[in-house]
Amino acid sequence: MKKLAFILVSFLAFACSNETVPKPDHLLKEGDMVNILYDISILQAIKSYQGQALEEGKVDAKNYIYKKYNIDSLTFAQNQAYYASKLELYESIQSKLTERVKKEKEKFKAKKDEAKPLKKGENKKFKVAAKMDSLSKKVLDTLSHKKAKAAVK
Repeated sequence: MKKLAFILVSFLAFACSNETVPKPDHLLKEGDMVNILYDISILQAIKSYQGQALEEGKVDAKNYIYKKYNIDSLTFAQNQAYYASKLELYESIQSKLTERVKKEKEKFKAKKDEAKPLKKGENKKFKVAAKMDSLSKKVLDTLSHKKAKAAVK
């Protein structure tokens, strides 16, 4: 029983130590981490909803981030672990990231709201105009075809 208590106390002592993740050699600024995490979240959203767009564009999300910010996977992993170990800093980064995503979402929503929806009956006007346009093309094609035949005779 004494051994178990000793093991438990020593485990708690080591678990509660203040040793944190060491500062990376190439420490990214807090703003850079926000930008990187923002780009990652956008790429993940694109991959989730329109994965074929990334494939068609031949975009490798991870390599895109590494090339854009001139970092490697180790640098990113070390910085991610470092900032995650600093709870207040990481919360600040996450709140800035959330705020940025909300702002971008509002911009897109405003653009969507600007797009004037069709009123009842406007759709018919477009269909009629499209039919007339296609008819006029057929008439012009027919006339030009007749002129071409007449020229050959």
